[in-house]
Amino acid sequence: MQRESRSNHDEQAVASPVSSGEATWLDFAALQSGELQQVGRFPELLQNHIRIYQVLKSRFSSAPPDAITIHHVRVALGVDPGNAFGVWQVPTTEESEGLGFGVYPIPSFFNHHCSPNVRREQIGRRFRFVTTKSVAAGEDLCISYGQFVAGVGLGERRKHLREGWFFECQCSRCMAEEAAQKQDAIHN
Repeated sequence: MQRESRSNHDEQAVASPVSSGEATWLDFAALQSGELQQVGRFPELLQNHIRIYQVLKSRFSSAPPDAITIHHVRVALGVDPGNAFGVWQVPTTEESEGLGFGVYPIPSFFNHHCSPNVRREQIGRRFRFVTTKSVAAGEDLCISYGQFVAGVGLGERRKHLREGWFFECQCSRCMAEEAAQKQDAIHN
């Protein structure tokens, strides 16, 4: 996986490796889990999770005893929805079909912003991440957790993020719009 950086003033992308080698189980397990929120919202998931554990345990009965544990299955199922990237038919158009989802642990550490400074580009089965504007040293690199943010109001964006990613967005765009709404309410 490589992270590419490009400013609006510099059209030539600069690539540098994010890590050597592939992501490990520890990289994956370090991602934020949304298991409790998911099962709380969709209680039927609990039975599905139990069945998945049972199938994995029976299918891989020759695996070492610590390979497939309840904890490992809970981590995998809890991490997946909040950290998965959609994989779409390329080239991406409004008619493109979703081909599935994949969890890529290293890019999953990008935070969300409703005015992101990084965009994801899909090239075949690979992703690359490109800055969309100049980024100051120490500034967070952020992606959008959906293609819904342009032209969508604060309430709808936050609802989408709360229901799909289980958090209340507090990015600078949302906070500025919230402050403006409060000011409007005071003056009206």
